[in-house]
Amino acid sequence: MARKKSKKTSQTGSHVIDIEEAQEERRRKRQQAAASKKREKRREEKEKVEEIRAQSTPEKRKKKRKKAGRTKKLLILIMIVAVLAFLGGAVSQIIKLNIELNEAKKVKETKTAEKVKMEKELERINDPEYIEEQARKRLRMIRQGEILYVFPEEEEDNTE
Repeated sequence: MARKKSKKTSQTGSHVIDIEEAQEERRRKRQQAAASKKREKRREEKEKVEEIRAQSTPEKRKKKRKKAGRTKKLLILIMIVAVLAFLGGAVSQIIKLNIELNEAKKVKETKTAEKVKMEKELERINDPEYIEEQARKRLRMIRQGEILYVFPEEEEDNTE
């Protein structure tokens, strides 16, 4: 048995509207509007592309490429300068540290020589001859029967 499709209708005012036909008609209008918008958008994009192409002559393209090349070279130059500045700072720091190391080595050598001298003096400190020598020098002591002559020390003239 064939079934009949029931049509829904609405009555507004004096005329009758088929709801399914109205929905279909709205769908068609929306699709047409969307298609129209797409066509308009494509047309605008084509106009923009044509405008850009018209402005972009081979000479202008060459200028743009040259400018891009200059920019690239400038960036590379800036990077090289930055690296050299960093390396220059590092090299100067290394040089300063080497100078400090050499000075420390000299101080160590003098202290080592002084230590050796003091160790020799320490070995001689219990020697009776050394004790007598120091007593004569520092304390101006003399043996029995000796005469001590003290001469005035010559003072340097600091007047200029």
